[in-house]
Amino acid sequence: MAEVSADFRRIIDEHRQEFLNNTWLPLARSLEKDLVLWRFRGRLVSTSHTASFFLALPPQSFQKLDVLGPEVRAIAVEQGSYIAAAANGLPWEGRSFLDAVQKTDLTEKEVRAEKHYQRSFDPVLPEEAKASLTAMTCALNTVDLLLADDTGYSSAFSVWKLRYIVLHHVLSSLRKLDEQHGAELRPPDRALLKEILNAPTSILILQAHGGFRNTLMHYRPERRVEEQLSLHAPFYGLLDAYFPADEARSLGDGLASHTAHVADRMHAWSGG
Repeated sequence: MAEVSADFRRIIDEHRQEFLNNTWLPLARSLEKDLVLWRFRGRLVSTSHTASFFLALPPQSFQKLDVLGPEVRAIAVEQGSYIAAAANGLPWEGRSFLDAVQKTDLTEKEVRAEKHYQRSFDPVLPEEAKASLTAMTCALNTVDLLLADDTGYSSAFSVWKLRYIVLHHVLSSLRKLDEQHGAELRPPDRALLKEILNAPTSILILQAHGGFRNTLMHYRPERRVEEQLSLHAPFYGLLDAYFPADEARSLGDGLASHTAHVADRMHAWSGG
């Protein structure tokens, strides 16, 4: 988590330098903003700091929408071309979550980063750690809210996989946070963190064989489990290959609800 926090420290400082203290009138400087919040149906799904971290966008990209829009579109086009090539012309079946998105679902707000992070999470945490936790909250809200509108059978496993990968990343990071700062947190914040980490599904994900997560990420199952896999089995047989039957069933059926639970707790901890 130290490397990620260092990246967010750099991003926060770069955005602060770019967007603050630009007006010649000292009284107007309090009105300057250096952080953009994007919400989907009231939940945070991205910030300008988060976008800079994941997309390597410089602060200048957020000056105007006519600059940011083409840059994000270019990234989307490149990713779409890669997916189309990987799918080898496989047609899309049914509706995607984008079909259900309305313009009114999305809102944008500019704020002062310092004040926003002061109200977020536990006061003992440094600003860069709060920015990292905010990025995790955005990822959870994205897979919980945005992807929930994708109910197509053909994409069900992909949606499940994205939820698992996000949860694995978030829970692993929260465990490191607990190790580094847990003893310093206020009792309510420590209790919330422990509630997330000690949930049975969280423990199952954190203790899972590394080969399972690596297969989901890189599409290359270990040779020792290849004979157990099938294109016709639920989750292609991966869950049964790596987990006992009861745990496989619990993960398969309960991952969506656990994602929603963790997203809700992180939303509450972030202060909304």
